[in-house]
Amino acid sequence: MPEVIASNSQGKPTLSEVQKIIAEFDEYHPPQDLSAAVEAIGIPTEGKGISQWSDRVQKLLVTLSDPDQYGVREHLRDLTTEVVYAHVLFDQPLEPAMGALTAAKSIAAPSATRKTEAPIDWTFLIRTARVQSLLSRQDSDYLQMRNPREYAVARAARRLADRGFPVEQERIQLSLSNESSTRLIERLEELIGELGGLNVLRELFRRAADKYDVSSERYMIVRDLGVRQIYAPDFPWGYLIALSAKHIFSRGNRRPTHEAWQDLVDLATDYSALHDVQDYSPPIFSQIPTDKLVATLTKRALYDSIHTFPQLRSSDVLRMLRPLLAQIPPDRAYGTGWTINDVFAVIEQLYRAIGDCRGPVTIDLRHVSKSVPGVAYSLAKHILIEVLSHPLTGPNSQFTRPTDQAVRGTDPLVGPGNSLYLRPLIRSDSKRAIVIDRSVAGPAIVEAVLSAIRGYEGADEFQGNVIGAGVETLIRWEFEQHGIAIYTGDYDTPAGQGECDVVLDEPGNVLFIESKAKPLTRNAANGNDVDVLLSLAGSVVAATEQSFGHEVRLRRYGELELYDKKANHTHILKWTDQDVDRIALSLYDFGFFQDQTAISKLVWPMLGARYNAIDPTVQATFKGQFEKLNEKVLPRLEGHLKIWQELGVKERDPFGFGSWFLSVPQLFALLDGVHGPAEFFARLGFLRNLTYQSYNFHHQLKYALDLKTARDARKTGPGQVHPI
Repeated sequence: MPEVIASNSQGKPTLSEVQKIIAEFDEYHPPQDLSAAVEAIGIPTEGKGISQWSDRVQKLLVTLSDPDQYGVREHLRDLTTEVVYAHVLFDQPLEPAMGALTAAKSIAAPSATRKTEAPIDWTFLIRTARVQSLLSRQDSDYLQMRNPREYAVARAARRLADRGFPVEQERIQLSLSNESSTRLIERLEELIGELGGLNVLRELFRRAADKYDVSSERYMIVRDLGVRQIYAPDFPWGYLIALSAKHIFSRGNRRPTHEAWQDLVDLATDYSALHDVQDYSPPIFSQIPTDKLVATLTKRALYDSIHTFPQLRSSDVLRMLRPLLAQIPPDRAYGTGWTINDVFAVIEQLYRAIGDCRGPVTIDLRHVSKSVPGVAYSLAKHILIEVLSHPLTGPNSQFTRPTDQAVRGTDPLVGPGNSLYLRPLIRSDSKRAIVIDRSVAGPAIVEAVLSAIRGYEGADEFQGNVIGAGVETLIRWEFEQHGIAIYTGDYDTPAGQGECDVVLDEPGNVLFIESKAKPLTRNAANGNDVDVLLSLAGSVVAATEQSFGHEVRLRRYGELELYDKKANHTHILKWTDQDVDRIALSLYDFGFFQDQTAISKLVWPMLGARYNAIDPTVQATFKGQFEKLNEKVLPRLEGHLKIWQELGVKERDPFGFGSWFLSVPQLFALLDGVHGPAEFFARLGFLRNLTYQSYNFHHQLKYALDLKTARDARKTGPGQVHPI
């Protein structure tokens, strides 16, 4: 039988080579003669049954892949993707390659990316996999359940091709040509224009109504993931909302009929699926390797942008803004003479005008302006138009694709990229404006107000002196409102100085909170890898480094003497083997990245790596941020981990449960209904032990609280339930 030269990690076989190996093996050992095929790979069959043969073949597959188990699995996954794409999109034969590749992938998932210098005998491995496929005989449903992502993406691509938008395959990449992509976008915008952007928005929020949670004031758009189930592409809520808002004043001459609506939804869903950012099976069980970290993070961010949308409950808008802007004198005048108190009064009246409505609401700007208590009509109208409204060109005037990027130096309101969430009001003229939804207005109001004042105060000074101090004020105020004492201050240790933003110190528990105002930028949300990395580096990674350093020093030295210069107060924080939690606190939501497992999945792959941009221009633009990450944050994090290991701490993953990445709105939700530190730590402890893989903290919190309430009701009986 002809031989194929054994390949190492630099010479992995192509799909055509794999098919050739299988064809030659089958020629010499016909598939119907199972015992001959098994003996051909060196496994005796005498006195054994098929199940025993299969066990031995499986062990042989593990042995053959052992020098580089991770590399073998990754290459087999790529080959499987290539087979499925070619089969679904171009009607190429699925077998026998698919069965062999699926059998080979059944080797246990490696716990690390370790590999040796020993070569992989790919020829023998493929032959062995072919034998295993003959022994197992997987049916088509099994193959689809094992490869849900590949089939879902390929079928979306095939549907696009059948509708006249041909998709090109380059091994494991599917893409539309520039011409096809342009025609597809034009068709989407044509459909929205025919139906009317406002009509489409109304229909979108009507269909989202069953996902709305009244107590949270938000739509629970969550990923419904499970094991061994076949899933369809997720609905592209975010993309359709953004594109419809662009055409909000297009004059559709009819309500969305079922046929027209379905045409739009099908096309947008398949186009979104082609971006291949959706998880069709739970990703939580595997660690992200370092070389795939940035690409994985980018996909996570783009998923949120396409399939979800920002929200903030109305009660949290001023709950955020008042402490954030506490450093600004309330009578300081801006623009035409308005103050931040005037802005707050206008926001309150705007919410009264919106009412308890969901979906698009038309606002009479004159009526709102005339009815703001204590604010002159002209000032109120100026705030509504100049601070809270989009220009008359509307939002997203240059937005077409989910991956559209904002351009530095251009006006963010009228330049490229998704500008929808920068302002809450979309004006048709000087008299009327539309709010596309009450929950969606929240983030836009906060951004609009901060942006307006930033423009007068100066970006650097505003961010450092106002927002930095404002976040500290916000945290202190919130915990005080819930009867929880907090501490802050500088400390000295033999290893150097440190500064704790916030510490909760209660018997049996200690919590470190480090806050960072760095947001997930618009370009990060739309899939720019540099922006994703640096947004996370400047928020969760930097905050985790600081809080981890506090814990390590507390464990090492037994106590930290915190001196609060503002209050001229000292608090001695002692190590008593208590439970430790750490919260990295961001100002805004980061979506997927605030899942309970996010910090562990992010930090471990980053350790030992250093990052730079490939493009010299981009590298020069972000040089300072890269230097801070590479030369300060990551080395310090590695130093803390070394001490952690020297201390012999083994009871938990240092970046696992107990390490949180929360936004300010999520902290608000976490504190709702809490009275005192005991209830707060009980709630945190209950959440720490649960995960649902919905990648939506608000959904997980609600689910946990409902679960706890039901459990306590069973234990204590009616009327005796205690909150957590």
